[in-house]
Amino acid sequence: MRRSVLSRPAPPALRHWRVASLLLMMVLVACGGGSGSPDPGSAPAPTASGPGTPSAGTPSAGAPSAGTPSTGTPPGSGTPTASIGTWSVALVDEGEAGPNALNRSGVLAMTRIDRLLGPRARIFDTSLHELPGIPAFASAVNGAGEVAGQLAQPDGTTIAMRWRALTNDPPTPIDLAPGSSSVATAINAAGVIAATITRQGVATAARWVPGTAVQGLAAVGQATSSALFINTRGDIAGISTAQGSSAHATLWRPDNSVVDLGTLGDGESAPTALNDAGQVAGESLTAEGRQHAFLWSEAAGLRDLGTLGGPTSTATGLNASGWVVGTADTPADTTVAFLWRDNAMQPLGTLGGGSSAASAINASGLVGGNSETATGVQHAFVWTQATGMVDLNNVVSGGEPLPGVLQTVMAVADDGTVLATAEGGLLVLLRPSSGP
Repeated sequence: MRRSVLSRPAPPALRHWRVASLLLMMVLVACGGGSGSPDPGSAPAPTASGPGTPSAGTPSAGAPSAGTPSTGTPPGSGTPTASIGTWSVALVDEGEAGPNALNRSGVLAMTRIDRLLGPRARIFDTSLHELPGIPAFASAVNGAGEVAGQLAQPDGTTIAMRWRALTNDPPTPIDLAPGSSSVATAINAAGVIAATITRQGVATAARWVPGTAVQGLAAVGQATSSALFINTRGDIAGISTAQGSSAHATLWRPDNSVVDLGTLGDGESAPTALNDAGQVAGESLTAEGRQHAFLWSEAAGLRDLGTLGGPTSTATGLNASGWVVGTADTPADTTVAFLWRDNAMQPLGTLGGGSSAASAINASGLVGGNSETATGVQHAFVWTQATGMVDLNNVVSGGEPLPGVLQTVMAVADDGTVLATAEGGLLVLLRPSSGP
């Protein structure tokens, strides 16, 4: 069973990715398709549920329909009949990565924690690039190799920065008032950065356009706020929390207008993804206090995506077509990865165990996540409509040796690059070496 937006438990690998990365960001501030025939699943077929039909500006639900779960290919059984292709290992690293770490072309921003020298900002394209001599964190990277992150200060605060990693330019600190601390969380193709600034314990979302001063973003109801995501046109998604009220998912547009995305009841809401069309995926508490995944758009407003027959659901990824992935409860009291598209929530099955969780989706509909196997261990998976769920460990061929079992997929780039974690928390970057 799942609980509230911020306190519910999640599968260990997914919890590390979503909670550790997003909340660590806030702590830093506070511190100053196709068809196929997959194998049938062993769990009871979940039934999608969710009330109503959406209307603009009104919290509502889609009409998800039941799907047929699949177990995919069990670990060790080889390549599935409908081939999903193979991946080779490009990088194994002890670094840490956040929710915006992998860009569309598969370039990775990460931070290596050196016990003596502190945090080291790095990116990997075809080779490693590290910001020399300066303690810093890397949060995100755009297609030009520009990194958004923060410089670590001796007093424990951080200063948001941009670093042009591929040209060996020194980092550009984002000018801030004395006594403030800031983090840069996302960067778009134009180099515009979404950031959060904390002054005297109050956090404020901000936008920085190269060559201009930092612009604080108006919060809903004179609230504290934080910025989490930015898209190509400059929309920023984040959270506003008015004094004495709950957190609300918020969208700031390039013209400085602000939109409170609302909630599915009287509770709280939070964004988990933003696409270039300005759609926002996230999760919110319903009037009954249950957490449901949502999709917000200008045309339809806040839409409840429902569940797979159980009480709760959560959204973790969103692609350019408005397809949402996440995890939902079933009537059997299990949690299963889902894909929501065409007004329906489709269960993606498992790798033979009782549960699974989807964490990412790219433009072509390639989904990644983690699943329990028949032996009760967590393995990373990839999924397409044609192949169903496939154990990622079974389709790795070439490159560096795997450091251990791949346990979860953290991100999937539009070029097919996959960022996963292996045993011991190691980051593993995999490039597609053959297609289906």
